[in-house]
Amino acid sequence: MRTLLLTLIAMLALGCTPHSTDSTEVGIRTAKIAFIGDKGVQKEVYAPGSTYFFPPIINDWHVFDTALQNLEMTREVNKGSRSGDDSLRFKTVDGNDISVNVTVAWRIDPSMAWYVLQFVGNDLIAVEEKLVRPVSRTVMRDVLNE
Repeated sequence: MRTLLLTLIAMLALGCTPHSTDSTEVGIRTAKIAFIGDKGVQKEVYAPGSTYFFPPIINDWHVFDTALQNLEMTREVNKGSRSGDDSLRFKTVDGNDISVNVTVAWRIDPSMAWYVLQFVGNDLIAVEEKLVRPVSRTVMRDVLNE
């Protein structure tokens, strides 16, 4: 039994692949199979500018850029984050329709990157579409409608 365990550990160690993060990125590991600990997204966030070694068969690696991102919602057709009219539209108290161009600056909190991966999405585009855009549009409409 001990020989089998040592052989398995040696095979896993030899099969490790490097995973790196740039200076503005954090890494999150997802354990597909867990011999020790829990399976799934790990709450440990791997620091920027480093290289880590994990066996690819039992782990997934995701990287999030934690630098400041800009989401532009504009009326101009070929400008902004989406093509076409993406401006914020709302109705004023007196019934007028207003369209406002908005730029939202946002970033992922490095300590919560594991939460974003588990509950929102696995890249910046998914985070922007599922979280940043809907929340910012809702908050801005509420503020501007007052």
